[in-house]
Amino acid sequence: MNRILIISALLLCSGLLLGQNEAFPLIVKKKSDQVVLRWAPSDEAYWLQLQRAQIWIERTDINPGTERIVNAQRAVSDTFQIWSESAFGPKDDWGGEEEWIALAGYLMYAPYESLKDSTSSGWTSLLTRKEELSDRYSIALVAADRSAQAARAMGMRWTDVEPNFDVLQVYTLYVQLDSNIYHSVIPVEPGLEIPFRPEIEKTNEQEDFVVLSWDRKSHSRHFSSYWIEKSKDQKQWQRINSQPYIHAKQEGQNLSEGEITFIDSASIGDPYYYRIIGLDAFGEASEPSEVVRLSGRDRTPPASPQKLNAAMPNESEMVISWEALDYEPGVQYAVRKSNRSDGIYRQVSPWLTASTLNWTDTTPSLVLSNYYQVCIQDTAENISCSRTVYGIIQDTFPPSAPEGLEASVDTTGVVSLRWALGPEEDLKGYHVYFANGYDRVFSILTGTAVLDTQYIDTIDLNSLTRQVFYRVVAEDIRSNRSEFSSIVAVERPDTIPPSAPVFKGYEIQEESIILQWANSSSADATKQLLLRKESRENEFTLLDSLAPSITYYTDQKVMSGKRYVYRLITVDQGDWRTPSPMDLHVSSKAKKSSLSISAQEQDGMYSIQMQVPQDLNKEDRVKLYRAVDTQPFIGWKTLHPEERIQSLKIEKPTRIKALIFHANGNKSTWSNTLELNPE
Repeated sequence: MNRILIISALLLCSGLLLGQNEAFPLIVKKKSDQVVLRWAPSDEAYWLQLQRAQIWIERTDINPGTERIVNAQRAVSDTFQIWSESAFGPKDDWGGEEEWIALAGYLMYAPYESLKDSTSSGWTSLLTRKEELSDRYSIALVAADRSAQAARAMGMRWTDVEPNFDVLQVYTLYVQLDSNIYHSVIPVEPGLEIPFRPEIEKTNEQEDFVVLSWDRKSHSRHFSSYWIEKSKDQKQWQRINSQPYIHAKQEGQNLSEGEITFIDSASIGDPYYYRIIGLDAFGEASEPSEVVRLSGRDRTPPASPQKLNAAMPNESEMVISWEALDYEPGVQYAVRKSNRSDGIYRQVSPWLTASTLNWTDTTPSLVLSNYYQVCIQDTAENISCSRTVYGIIQDTFPPSAPEGLEASVDTTGVVSLRWALGPEEDLKGYHVYFANGYDRVFSILTGTAVLDTQYIDTIDLNSLTRQVFYRVVAEDIRSNRSEFSSIVAVERPDTIPPSAPVFKGYEIQEESIILQWANSSSADATKQLLLRKESRENEFTLLDSLAPSITYYTDQKVMSGKRYVYRLITVDQGDWRTPSPMDLHVSSKAKKSSLSISAQEQDGMYSIQMQVPQDLNKEDRVKLYRAVDTQPFIGWKTLHPEERIQSLKIEKPTRIKALIFHANGNKSTWSNTLELNPE
């Protein structure tokens, strides 16, 4: 982070003091013992000014470990300018770069041809001069890229012969034009760089030419032009281009996008090995790329198959056939298929030998259209395809009968039918039939085919027939109908309650009560429910559930002296329930009582004694009833069995009798009756 801040500070300070830094973009190349700087004016105007500018280089060294400045910014070059016109004379030490150096001298010092033309004036003259200046500027940049000497001569290159690769070196280029000083800054990291090697990424072989392509973005970072070479044996290499190859961009094209391509003439069956060499802005060549082997290739497709035909010999196969033509040995056929005439055709057959003139499609679509074409491929992998043929489906085969038919009905008469989906691809739907009897004629319910595996029907509940019968037929898209499914029966829901049962009589026995009734006349009665309660209770309880044909019942769960109420209910198949119109009230027979009472009179006062059974419990009670004069009996006193009444004064004729009330709810019969009169 500190290193970035230091470099940013150098850039900022230079910018504040010296102005803009886009006039002369700067690049660098590290060698084993040198650092080479290259720059170029960004337009024609800066190029003209560079020819009279003062140039120098300064360097700042930064320790990469401590990120501290080792050597502050200082000049590492003398101030220099472009070469003088006389310096461009012939020299022995130009190392074969004479052509480029001479070109550089011409570009900078030769008179402009547009200035010699005295016939042009005004805008025409200005445009001509601008075009000539632009041409010289462009050519000067190329010359600087191709020749180190030419670049130095035009003030666009400088070499640091005493670099320090143990530190981060920050170089600053200064270009002084009169009172203006321009600068560019570039850091050089410690260590050496791995050279970038060009790579041929794509190739294309045509009949009379081949195409080599490589990525523009990645290569343009390192190279400005290329040598393209070819060889028969990878030993003797021939350079194809006499001048470095520059792939010019089209108007508006971004140089960092797309591909660089090179086209070379070729012949079929005459292969060559190709490689490329990148030339950078420092006039140096890269290592050659990996080698690719290319030759002209046969791109003329064979004549397409003729007289294509498609026919169905049976319900599940389509045979595609075509006519044989005279082809070279080794050709192959393939059948392609689509569901639309203008759709995408996909290969459905394997590659077939030249002697094969038909192929069978075992899975033609019975629903969608079947379009076919036959393609031929020669030994050079050129392909041509026939016209399209339509395969007509010959379908006279019905679908299978529906299976798994089920039905359910609710109390309102809505019937829900369900069945399994058939396996046929060309199923159109189903038709539903019904009848009111198993052996009746079935009528169709559906006008058009049902596009589902379920159907809802509504049946009449007020009918004398108890059942409705259904079956289903499948239909395909060519109106072929299947056999009927199996029949399913539906019971009509019961909406009428059964007729009521009627009690006819009863018989009271010592420890039971026998009930008799006339049962319901409804044929769909399924059971009878006999209910009972004591007369003092509010709710009935179920005594027993009986078959609908039972007409009597013996109740053996009675207690003596109790009064019971009976109710009978008939239930039918629809769970409708009808009770007996009247409940039956019956009292059980009470046990004979051994209770007796007696009275003794003395001096006009009576005492009453009770003789009770010996097995009487302490919880049992004796209740006395009294009737005075002509009044009825009413409850008078409740006593423990061992109690007695003494000193009873009688003022009117009185009758007294008693009952035993047992703790288990039973009661005795009446005791004898005492008749007492006043004295």
